[in-house]
Amino acid sequence: MKNLLVSLLFLTSITLVAAQEQSLPYDYRTTEQTTNFSVQAGINLANLTEGQDFQNRIGMNAALLASFKFSNPKFSFTTGLSYSQLGAKRNGSFPNPADGPNIDYEATLQLDYLVVPLLVEYEVIPNYSIFLGPQVGFLIDNSEKYELVEDAFGTTGQNFELEPENIQKSYLSITLGAKAFLYSNFFIKAQYEVGLYDIFKDEQFPQDAGRTFSFDNFRHSVLTATLGYQL
Repeated sequence: MKNLLVSLLFLTSITLVAAQEQSLPYDYRTTEQTTNFSVQAGINLANLTEGQDFQNRIGMNAALLASFKFSNPKFSFTTGLSYSQLGAKRNGSFPNPADGPNIDYEATLQLDYLVVPLLVEYEVIPNYSIFLGPQVGFLIDNSEKYELVEDAFGTTGQNFELEPENIQKSYLSITLGAKAFLYSNFFIKAQYEVGLYDIFKDEQFPQDAGRTFSFDNFRHSVLTATLGYQL
């Protein structure tokens, strides 16, 4: 999590410098519109909050958003619908049934969601803003994919689907980020999102014993970078 926070601060500083040093032709603070729509797409560096040996899963995100200004034009409320690929990766090994060396594998937890953001945005200076708020995600696809690195029969791979009993169908997170307009209606965003409760249920099921990710206190931890366009 520390590396993700450092990355977020780095990306935020870049957007602030860009907003301060450029004379941009578009200042969305002074527009007469009280409602704005935007589209955006980008990448996620998704991980879990527990487990020091996890690696990031690189996923995609895409969203259609609407922003509504308050009576104070510096403040606005943003919501909409986004598709987001979350999860994590982890390396491990298990005994070889042929009594040979242990079989190494890379496990990827793939959790895909439809996400509804509920964010309050504050414009710090023209063309530069910060935002904070919760996000609610609804699970639409999940799998736990194992890629066998080497075994007695050569390199291979298998997919294992998570049982629906042991994974939460939704999640709640808190999100903090920054946004800067680059030119005209184009903008970039960087944000960090952390889950507020575990993604797996507490119950254990015999068919899930021995899985890499199941039954621990894991929560989402996601760094996101996006490019967007305000319609």
